Amino acid sequence: MKLTIGKSTASFIYLILFCAALAISTASGVSDRYPEIIFFIYLAGMLLFLLFISRGDFKTTNDKLIFWGATAVKIAYALYRFPISDIAYPHLSGDAGGFWRTAVQYYGGDFDRVYTTFPYVLNFEFHIFGKNVLCCCLTNIVLSMLMVLLVIKVLNKFNIYGNGRFFATFISALLVYGIQVSNSILRESIYFAFVTASFYMYIEYIGSKRQSRLYLALLFMIPVLILHIGYFPIAAVYIFDVFTREKVRTNREFANRAIIILVFVVFVVFASRLSSTDYVTKGRGVEGIISRIVGANSDEFMGEAGSRYLAGLKITSIPTFLLYSPIKFIYYMFSPLPTNWRGLTDILAFLLDGCVHLACLLMSVKCLNKLKRENSDGRHDADIRILRVGFWSVVLCGFVFGLGTATAGTAIRHRDVMIGVESLLIGMSAYYLKKSVPVVTVQADALRCD
Repeated sequence: MKLTIGKSTASFIYLILFCAALAISTASGVSDRYPEIIFFIYLAGMLLFLLFISRGDFKTTNDKLIFWGATAVKIAYALYRFPISDIAYPHLSGDAGGFWRTAVQYYGGDFDRVYTTFPYVLNFEFHIFGKNVLCCCLTNIVLSMLMVLLVIKVLNKFNIYGNGRFFATFISALLVYGIQVSNSILRESIYFAFVTASFYMYIEYIGSKRQSRLYLALLFMIPVLILHIGYFPIAAVYIFDVFTREKVRTNREFANRAIIILVFVVFVVFASRLSSTDYVTKGRGVEGIISRIVGANSDEFMGEAGSRYLAGLKITSIPTFLLYSPIKFIYYMFSPLPTNWRGLTDILAFLLDGCVHLACLLMSVKCLNKLKRENSDGRHDADIRILRVGFWSVVLCGFVFGLGTATAGTAIRHRDVMIGVESLLIGMSAYYLKKSVPVVTVQADALRCD
């Protein structure tokens, strides 16, 4: 029997072997002595990885231009932001500075400082390529481009072309914040890749009904939830969708779903105790719960940041939650709103970021209504289900983070994590709204992992 290895599997085997070889050089001290050389080796290796894993997925010239153009732009911005001479000692401030300094301590064997879980990730990266800020940025860039590739793969499954395909690919690849954050020592690029991979697997589950795909969709959310528990609504929406859309026919199915719920609840409680804010905010009651879930920090609760909004609306009880949460959701999703504009930068942020999220929600609702009207024969069941899961994942995460977010900068940072899901919602909606003939729905044999 001939053993065949799929493209994705072969690409990740190559990546593991490449990183293992670098780790050996780091253990021998080579990476720390020659960080510039290691960066260019790592750059070549990562570009080869992207080349291998993307083979056959680009169906249009725009796919190639946007994907590789975005990769080039992000790499160029990394080189502009961090000169080669500062590769091992970058000038970082805020969260990025805290993450970097703590990871450097861990890399040196000093684990006394209690911080967030992210410095452990950076420390792991340091053991692959040394203390190298450009290699860290390149890792983030590759993760962000994996998100784009997953978006393209879903578009291929749905045979989505035209404006819908262009919008989805362009937004996922060249969103301004995505370019910036992929060149920062922050967690968001990990979220980009794993949230989109999770949604991709759930789409496959809907089409194939293979239980393993559901488990993978939930598994891909674990790194995200460990780093930030605020994205738990995504997994919750999956579970709710499974229970409401699929009938339990056997005792085994009932037991499997009961186990999924139990494990999910236990994990959320566990991850909440790993809250990245515990060292800053230790409030009790409703406010304490909110601060732990949304990852609010002292600046948001007590500071006077320039992009701060709704400073007087603070949720401290159930009545204030019911009254203020819809307002805070709106500001979170679309800020900086005109009432808070301070100049051209805020206007551009609203037009280039806030309007993307507004378009996503409006187009999704309009598309869902259209598909439901045309679904008398059930041909759009899978399409509707996918759009609903994506829509409610975006909305519920918006409500959760909106509770404790009070600055436009922090809002952009958290909400853009969902851009892979939102890009697909925009692309699918644009395609289906324009199409007046029966659309191609998801087929089980088309949703196949290699």
